[in-house]
Amino acid sequence: MKKLIVSGCSWGDPNFMSMFHPGMDCSWPKWPEILAEMMNLEPMNLCMSGMGQEYIYSTISDTLSEIDINEVGYVIAAWTSAPRRDYEKTDMWRGAKFKDIKNVKKIKRWHNNRTDSKGDIQYWVRKSIRYQYAFQNLMEQYKTKVADQALFYKHVQMISLIKGHIWEVINNIDYSDYENDLQMKLDKFQQFAELQKYGREFVRDMLTEAYIDTLKKSKYQFNENFLGWPTDKSLGGYMIEQYLTDEYRISENDRHPNAVGQQKIAELMYEKISNS
Repeated sequence: MKKLIVSGCSWGDPNFMSMFHPGMDCSWPKWPEILAEMMNLEPMNLCMSGMGQEYIYSTISDTLSEIDINEVGYVIAAWTSAPRRDYEKTDMWRGAKFKDIKNVKKIKRWHNNRTDSKGDIQYWVRKSIRYQYAFQNLMEQYKTKVADQALFYKHVQMISLIKGHIWEVINNIDYSDYENDLQMKLDKFQQFAELQKYGREFVRDMLTEAYIDTLKKSKYQFNENFLGWPTDKSLGGYMIEQYLTDEYRISENDRHPNAVGQQKIAELMYEKISNS
């Protein structure tokens, strides 16, 4: 059986835990596993909570380089929020305490910050688009390595590139990686205070316009495999998040998909893949 490889964020994480409801059992099947069953493929679910575009692109690229490409039937990148910053870091050195250099094993793990301390909305959106275009090029290259080019792929914006961040800004919520630098933290809150002088609606509209304008001005050319491009409803595109009403969410506080929401996403993806 060929494999379905999916990478994304918490919306597909097989080990998802609700921060708002820590006692909730969230072990229901996630959409990559449901979709794989619908497509008669073996799931390889790489989704991980909190991760951004670099993680999504990198884990797909790394996985494809490590396995027999002829065993892969379909690849899906489920893009997430643009401001996220993720990176790999060596957490442990097994064998180091015994000074056994030859047998030391480097244990690397992905880390993330909810908001990158560098850049702004335009930069984060452009960076996301670059990863999306790089994914398209990666998959087109791999297609040439498979018999009859029978390797299929899609990518889609799972949640909004920027709307969550805009909500955080107008509500004075700072999720950046400044927690270890008090002065930078104070500077961030000062920026929020300056923005608030203009009023919440003005700030929301100004940041939204910057996001939409960046999407509109992008010169990257995507093919039909990018479902919903350009990824905002106002531009004629879509993201999967917009199809999930309250009945498909965990709660008013936790907007992640619940069990029926995961089923809904799988059905949406299957429909859009079948009709593309």
